[in-house]
Amino acid sequence: MRRSLPSFARLALLALVLAAAPATAQTPPVVVSFNDMTVGQAPLGFTTGLGGTGASSVWRIEDDPRAPRGKVLMQKSTDSSSMRYPICIYDGIRTFNADVTVSFNIVSGKIAQVAGIALRATDEGNYYLARASAKDNAVTLSRFVGGSGSDLTSASVKVPPGTWQTLRFKIDRDRLTVYLNGQQVIDWSDSRHTREGRVGLWTRVDSVTMFDDLSIIVGRD
Repeated sequence: MRRSLPSFARLALLALVLAAAPATAQTPPVVVSFNDMTVGQAPLGFTTGLGGTGASSVWRIEDDPRAPRGKVLMQKSTDSSSMRYPICIYDGIRTFNADVTVSFNIVSGKIAQVAGIALRATDEGNYYLARASAKDNAVTLSRFVGGSGSDLTSASVKVPPGTWQTLRFKIDRDRLTVYLNGQQVIDWSDSRHTREGRVGLWTRVDSVTMFDDLSIIVGRD
């Protein structure tokens, strides 16, 4: 004759099963709004800096009625030093795994026309980088160490200047994926940056670029 477990035993078994089950709920995104910030001022809650060499970066809040949310963050300096990497790092989150999306509009640049997302940024010279280039019509994945970058891989894709687009960069342990306008363009593995870090917005050389609608999902370690 089949015997059923006592009720307390069934409850204990259920608790064990639930504890062992993987979590499926996604962490809600942190949306950084520039609308609450003052036009002409540096962004609140960010650390602005420069990797490489050249004139200091100039990050300011500006108005753009065509932007997703109205006010934008713009890198305005046009210094043309060849090894110049302006970066604006968000101070509110430090994480190992992240899924970050930002809208961008490449305004101008004689030498470079670039928009990028840095992840696991421990400072202005050490991070993983996904960048979209209008001059190269490419999306490139790089690794920066001590302010010097080395490209890991790239994908040929149209990146028109003067229009709002979206760039998404996701790191889950050693898997790095990059999306442009919702389409996955890079899937790569690299495990050399092993420390958690912050999220940064990035340009290169004389690129004047606007950013808006920054969304950060902190991944599970």
